[in-house]
Amino acid sequence: MHAHSWTVSDAILLLAVLAFVVATVLVLSVVTKKDSDLECDRANTTRATLLMLTAFSIGILVLAFQRLDLSHAVKNLMA
Repeated sequence: MHAHSWTVSDAILLLAVLAFVVATVLVLSVVTKKDSDLECDRANTTRATLLMLTAFSIGILVLAFQRLDLSHAVKNLMA
């Protein structure tokens, strides 16, 4: 049985999941407020938006690193 070792893409994926969870909690805290309270809570709205964008950007990086890892694995198999 082969033990799975952590790669760069695995670590970045963990970071992306954490950012997405925090952003989701912030979004839910903003969505549940009344319209009159939203203007006072502009900071959380901005944080939630930035964290969502960060999570999706990190997710794209994860896909790029996974593709790189896969290409190295195929290259090693072909050699």
